[in-house]
Amino acid sequence: MDIDALIKNLQAVDMNEVIQLSVALTVKDLERIQRDQMLEGEDSKGEIIGKYKSKEYAKAKHILNPRPGLGNMDFKLKGDFQKLIYSTLDKSGVILNSTDKKNARLLTINKNVFGLNLVHAQFYSAEFLADKANEIIKKQLNGV
Repeated sequence: MDIDALIKNLQAVDMNEVIQLSVALTVKDLERIQRDQMLEGEDSKGEIIGKYKSKEYAKAKHILNPRPGLGNMDFKLKGDFQKLIYSTLDKSGVILNSTDKKNARLLTINKNVFGLNLVHAQFYSAEFLADKANEIIKKQLNGV
């Protein structure tokens, strides 16, 4: 490929399309990282999801999952809420949510639970999104 063709292909790269496609191709990783973030007891702002009111319940939950720290919520008991996490993609971004029947009630505890916080977003971008975006751009540059 000569330099003129490379420049033409580079100018034709639509970064919005690249990002949309990259996210679509890594959506399962995104959803898994969302679940993992919740298991650490963190919301989209990097703050704790919430605190348990009962010390006894907090101890029992800590035995099941010590990652969020004693007394901190992870929104997981049987796992349905987290298993039913899904994402949708539109031009404004990615929306994460859960189809679990407890969703509305849990969101009254913390409305910021969905969405990756800075640490998890950086991990997702570095480990999954960037590689997929580079792959797509290379294909577009080569006229594939």
